[in-house]
Amino acid sequence: MDQAKAKPKTVELRQNIYQFRSERPGCHVYLVKGQRKNVLIDTGSAANFANLTACLADVGLAPNDVHLIILTHEHFDHIGACPLFYERTVVAAHSLAANKMELQDEFVTMSKYLDEGAKHFRADIWLEADTILDLGNYRLRVLHTPGHCSGCICLYEPDKSCCLPGTRCWPAAPSPASSDQAISATTSSHCSF
Repeated sequence: MDQAKAKPKTVELRQNIYQFRSERPGCHVYLVKGQRKNVLIDTGSAANFANLTACLADVGLAPNDVHLIILTHEHFDHIGACPLFYERTVVAAHSLAANKMELQDEFVTMSKYLDEGAKHFRADIWLEADTILDLGNYRLRVLHTPGHCSGCICLYEPDKSCCLPGTRCWPAAPSPASSDQAISATTSSHCSF
């Protein structure tokens, strides 16, 4: 009997743009290796920090090599490992999400969902819609995309027509049989990797 082939944890989506796949509770994390700075988009949950560290090592980096963390929204599965970078990495989030993180609202961050202990940290930079972050080889434009929560953002690279979402938005609720097709359709229409 053939064993199922394991999916790689680190996937290069474009030159110097990586997706780090995570297990639940957690989210997929993105890394953009810029000419000027290395940017992590979300951190995933604290429970998945070892996976995140291993994925960084896959691309020749360590946690200390991350210069900026951009949080796509305030839920624990996206921000949970942030305190492990605190005081050595600059953290940015949309102003609505940053305010909720500053208040450490366990209901809003959903940190009580799996009894994730909330450790204090704050966003150093409060982002607004249309902010551009120039990394030299990539320019990331902040798109405010409320819906999942009020402080949600996506990052759009206008020169490459590439969008890095925090939480996928489905065109319709997919059934389990069609979820791969829905992911493929959503990715191809929003993320031209």
